[in-house]
Formats: sequence, structure tokens, C-alpha cells
Amino acid sequence: MDDLIVCYTDAAWKKDTNLAAFGCIFTDKRGTVISQASRVETNVPSPLISEALAHNGHCFRPSPLITQQSVSTQIASRV
Repeated sequence: MDDLIVCYTDAAWKKDTNLAAFGCIFTDKRGTVISQASRVETNVPSPLISEALAHNGHCFRPSPLITQQSVSTQIASRV
């Protein structure tokens, strides 16, 4: 578990404009931030879709250290 990476996500949605904002933070097992990002999207129809976009990794661009594939692989190997 030395290579454990934790991803925290959150989203917000504004009904009158259909704007969604979401962000994510990746930390190692000690809580040290490895990567973080946020993003705003237009035409998001609901708060549920906003949360789904955040959890699907739409808030970050993959970096050499963190990719959606590596995170998915680590999660799957622990289930």
C-alpha cells in the first residue's frame, strides 16, 4: 500500500444557468497533495450529472504522475 493514491472530488451546480463546477485532489497515503484541478462546464442539466462528471475525471487532465487508467487500476487491484 505504499503507492496508495486517494482521489477526492466535489461538484456544484447552479440551476438558473446550468453551470457546473467541479474539482479533484489526489493525495498520497500521508495526505500530501500530488495533483489538483478544477473546471467549469456549461449546459449541465442537473446536480447528479455534475457529480458524475466530477467522478469520471472531467475535472483534471492526466499528468505523467496521475492518469485515469493508473487510478482505476489501483482501485480495481484493491477490490
